[in-house]
Amino acid sequence: MPGENASPTQPIPAAPPPLVPQRLTADDAWGLTFVDRLLCRRKIAPLRSEGLYTPPSLRGSIIYPFAGGGVNWGGGAFDPDAGLYIVNSMSVAHVVRLIPRADYAAARTAEPKAEIGRGFGTPYAAERTVLLSPLSIPCNAPPWGTLAAVDLSAGTRVGVARGRRVGVVPRLKAS
Repeated sequence: MPGENASPTQPIPAAPPPLVPQRLTADDAWGLTFVDRLLCRRKIAPLRSEGLYTPPSLRGSIIYPFAGGGVNWGGGAFDPDAGLYIVNSMSVAHVVRLIPRADYAAARTAEPKAEIGRGFGTPYAAERTVLLSPLSIPCNAPPWGTLAAVDLSAGTRVGVARGRRVGVVPRLKAS
């Protein structure tokens, strides 16, 4: 936004390595079919996508992993004998678009079911949508969720716990 700047530094943990992807670009677009992938690529291309901490914008910014994603809402489990923290994570993208306050009513009328926060006390409202293909499938490649184990002593990802992935349709593979 004009006159606003994100901090040049943000907290980035040294360990463990990220359990989910941290950025989504048009080259990362995924789709069930060639056309689906192409349409996802076209949706992603004009959006702002600078990785974690990409601020919202008027043109739309990709928030990836999304607000309910990454290692966020589900919590985790600690195995004290093995020194492991076992956690589920989700990898789906949101688009956040700022709407000037003067355009809020028109945006709400145009999209009555859209999630649009008023942003009281700010000059903008914010619309948040899940980044989906025309087939209502995430525009990022599966898996859309995993169960990961982190070795807390070493600060490393041990792998997908028991080799299980969640959020994957077996017949679909990332291309």
